[in-house]
Amino acid sequence: MFLLDEHMLDNQLERLQRWHIPAKKVGRDIGVKGMDDEHQIVPMIRTFARITFFTHDLGFCGSKFCHERYCIVVLRVDRYKAADYIRRFLKHPEFQTHNQRLGWVFEVYPTFIKGWRVGKNGEKTFRWY
Repeated sequence: MFLLDEHMLDNQLERLQRWHIPAKKVGRDIGVKGMDDEHQIVPMIRTFARITFFTHDLGFCGSKFCHERYCIVVLRVDRYKAADYIRRFLKHPEFQTHNQRLGWVFEVYPTFIKGWRVGKNGEKTFRWY
């Protein structure tokens, strides 16, 4: 499942759905608006099998939120281009499958991707293809 933070623009969700990317949004499809990130959203996404959560919230960056049950992708791109970067990220050869993404927290930038993996020290940088 692909889940967008409640602060993502609705038109970005609609673009993903038009591209047949089955995304849902916090506060609209799952959960309620105003959920606390660390104490409500993180426990909620742990209950889903194989979920990738997309957000612009920089509070999710770093290895602290790595967990084998999910993937978090922090988009450090223009919010009006979020859908473009989500689709591009999901087509990246190293992140195309759920198994490739699980256990990671990523930061997506226009020119590169930075990531942390559960159980690993340090960060890894990936190139866009």
